[in-house]
Amino acid sequence: MSQVDTQTAMNEVHQVHLPAMNSNSSNDLKRKRSPSHDVLHSAPLPKTAKTSNHLQINYLARQCDKDLPLINVHNSLPTLISLLNEYQGVLDRHESMACNLGARPVGPILLKRFDRLFDGPPKVIKSHGKESGNVSWLDIVEFARNKPEQFQLSQMSEGVRVCQIYTKQCRVQISEDDYVLISSGIPHKMIPPQPILEDEEKELGTLEILEKELLQISQLADKGRNISFH
Repeated sequence: MSQVDTQTAMNEVHQVHLPAMNSNSSNDLKRKRSPSHDVLHSAPLPKTAKTSNHLQINYLARQCDKDLPLINVHNSLPTLISLLNEYQGVLDRHESMACNLGARPVGPILLKRFDRLFDGPPKVIKSHGKESGNVSWLDIVEFARNKPEQFQLSQMSEGVRVCQIYTKQCRVQISEDDYVLISSGIPHKMIPPQPILEDEEKELGTLEILEKELLQISQLADKGRNISFH
């Protein structure tokens, strides 16, 4: 790559939104340990959260099953931009960065054990959203707790009794056995407490590593911009 091409590539990297690498960068990236264990978010806050500069991490949620690679100075420019967009998506969804980068938090492991209480995954009858079938047993248990008046058994034409609810833009049907189990309140007591201290430590450690990699990329981009051509 010629010197001109190198400078152009470095200028493009600088146009991508990178976390500010200054004396306060460590405080910006780390998840502060507070009663709600929140995380600073680089995107504008929702209108409903104007009173706070922090957003809570959902350690149990993860949209993508495939682990994201750790960004580094050896990545090509298109890879850098793609990874930064992926990282921004994780932040926008308030997910754990450690979990998405390959760590194994305790919370999701406990949630898998929680799912084994039921007879298979929830049955999605109809979906009105883009993410078809993205309904977990945790969603249903929380629905039953928050909207008990809508969590009821009904008689089907075949004589079978089932429970149908509408959540996350999906019509979901569960069996009578699962309904009875959820109604007992036992599954709700088994939901992993959040956040788990070990998961928070993994999150902080992951963000420290990510900060170092982003700092190196930022410094490399600065060097490219400061090259003078005669």
